[in-house]
Amino acid sequence: MGARPEHAGLGTAHRLKVKDRATLLEYRAHLEANGVEVLGVTDHGAFHSIYFFDPNGHRVELACPDPDEAETLRKLDAVISGTCSRSGRRPSGRRSTPPSCTSANSSTDGDACGAPPPGADRAPR
Repeated sequence: MGARPEHAGLGTAHRLKVKDRATLLEYRAHLEANGVEVLGVTDHGAFHSIYFFDPNGHRVELACPDPDEAETLRKLDAVISGTCSRSGRRPSGRRSTPPSCTSANSSTDGDACGAPPPGADRAPR
């Protein structure tokens, strides 16, 4: 997996976490008001980032958690642990038949990452 096109050639970055999206937007506005070119806000799913260069040419990333970060991380954990029927992968990364929804995190409404139970998309006979 290569670099995202908008990040191509930017190298490594110093990464800093800010409290929330409002704070991230305040930093972006402050930087832009002071003549700093800012890339983003980039949505990475579980977090959002802006990128800019400091006066010494170092790339800096400011990131904040997504408001739904806890839910996104729960879904990622379900995929990694194999309790998500959408993944179709074992935790080792090898393909498998989608696991049944029998984990402690699942319910009759779906599996740990919100996928419907097997056969739920079929019309009743």
